[in-house]
Parts: sequence; structure tokens; C-alpha cells
Amino acid sequence: MVSQTLIINTFFRSCKRPVFKKSTGTYNGECPYCHEGRSVGKKRRFFYIPDEEYLYCHNCSVSKNPLDFVKDMSGMSIPEILAESEVQSDTITDVIKRTEAYKKVNPSDLPYDSINLFDNTQLSFYRENTVVKDALSFLKRRKLDTAVNKPKTLWLSLTDKVHKNRVVFPFYTLEKNAKIKFYQSRALYKEDEEIAKYLSKTNSDKYIFNLDRVTPDIDFIFLQEGPIDAMFLRNSVALAGIHPTSEQIELIKTYFPMHTVVYVLDNQWLDRASYDTTKKLLEKQESVFIWPEQLNNFKDLNEICVKQNINEVPYKFIVKNTYKGMKGIVQFSQIKCKQN
Repeated sequence: MVSQTLIINTFFRSCKRPVFKKSTGTYNGECPYCHEGRSVGKKRRFFYIPDEEYLYCHNCSVSKNPLDFVKDMSGMSIPEILAESEVQSDTITDVIKRTEAYKKVNPSDLPYDSINLFDNTQLSFYRENTVVKDALSFLKRRKLDTAVNKPKTLWLSLTDKVHKNRVVFPFYTLEKNAKIKFYQSRALYKEDEEIAKYLSKTNSDKYIFNLDRVTPDIDFIFLQEGPIDAMFLRNSVALAGIHPTSEQIELIKTYFPMHTVVYVLDNQWLDRASYDTTKKLLEKQESVFIWPEQLNNFKDLNEICVKQNINEVPYKFIVKNTYKGMKGIVQFSQIKCKQN
């Protein structure tokens, strides 16, 4: 069902220090589920064995088939995975060669030769550049230039080997003179989406997008998967993944101990990964935004804002539809996910 190209691309993007072992024909890297615990940066205990169609971590004992692994790491639905599998048909050798670039470390805060898409001075120099025009059109089309919770900057590189022609979302630290700790990029063009719609900074620990935008006047921090949706909700941050790392949770607890954490996922009526994750979060007594039935045709917050031509989803609406514990389980039981 899932092409080797898509599985291996996902492995190289999701695992730190990934390697291909020619002697055994297997792939090995740091586990993207447990992150190797105290052995991070020292051991690689996550394996993909193509002949057995099996992925396994010798540290946390997580066991996955390729379909579930790609779903977990990409957030794509099964139909999306199958569609991606049809277009990603390179040989394993081709994939290994192409993914070598992902392992190279860029010590800079941003991809090489990045352009600030919010800086008119820089934009005036590139006003005739087609890629820059397409990037600005993408921002306007998705309302990223007017979103209520947009970051201080958005970037684009025309030359970086990995993040070329992709909109780059910076993850700023909380200091007064904030630095960019991490970044994630989003493909502008279909041919780049076929490799990966989203890419993260290589060999770097995840941080939290828009953590510097959290304010004390709202008692909640809203956790979302991706930067785009986080831009349309006040006090919303993005994790660059559907599951937070222990380091990310610790950051929030350290700097905002009095805020209530609320998970805001994609629409559970439409997205199976969100549906399954919501169920697990409610079982863990976490607070989760449950999409009301009247909005069951919108994929995410960005789609609401684009189709309604608005720049934010009111946070009080999110709070009103946030549930926890038994009430959450009862409310969640009314949802019938349209995706198998």
C-alpha cells in the first residue's frame, strides 16, 4: 500500500542521524517517538526493516507497520498517503541519494540566504523574482500576512539545498532579544510537496512556534500541530508535530505554569489522526477542543478563516467547545469520523 520512497523519505525526515545499513538492508536512526531518552545524540535504536515491513524501537518498544508510521509522522490521512505513494516511485537508491541533504547540518538560525517576507526593503530588491511573487501570493491566499497571531517574520530561501523555495516559519525564544531556535518550512510547489510538504531544521531539537507571542491576559495556551493554524488563534502555539516532546511540555510548564493547556487539533469529523489522538488525550485527562458538528466541513482553523475571510477564530469560541474527562468523552462520542 505504501511506497518504499514515501516510507524512507518519512524515516529520513523524522529520525535524527538516520543511516542506511547496506550489509543488512535496514534503516536506523534516533527514535521519533521516545527521542532516545537520556541517550539522545548517542544511540540509534529505531529500525526500519523493509523485508518485514516493520519498524521497531529497542528503547521504548514502539512497534509500527509502515502505514501507521507514515500517518504518525506526517499527519496525512490514508487517502493522502496512497496518493503520495502513487507519485513517489523512485528507487531506494535514488531516495538515499536525495535524502543525504537532510543529514547535513546548517549551523545558521535560518536556511541559507533567507529573505524576510515581511520586510519591504528586502522585497523591493526581489520584486521581479517569480518565486518571491509566488511566496507572497501564497501568504495572501492563506491570509498569513494578516493573521492575528502571525510571527514577527516569515522567510524564504532561493538557494538553500534543503529548504529552497519554501516558506520558512521561525520559532523564536522568549528572551528580550529573541533568537530563532528552530524553524519549519512549507513547500510552495507541487514537485517539492511530493518530497515533503513540511520540513524541519536538520539535527536540531524541536522548539515551540509562537511561544514568544503568549500573553498573560488570556488564561489558556492552545497547542496546535502546525504553525499556519496557530497564526489564527491568540495564545496559540505550534509543536511541529501532533505529539509534543517532553522538552516542549517542560518549556510550557516552566514559563507559563498558571495557563491551562488546551489541545486544538484538525477537525475530528474529517481527520482520522486527529480523531484517534483526541481519544487518547481525553483518556489522559487532557483538555481538548472538540469540533462542533456545524463546522464538520472545515479541515482546520486556517480553512475557516480563508473561507470566511476573517483573520482569527475567537479564543472564547475555542474555550466554549473545550472538554476534559468524562464530559469530553461523552461529547467526543457524538463524532462520526468521515475518514476510515
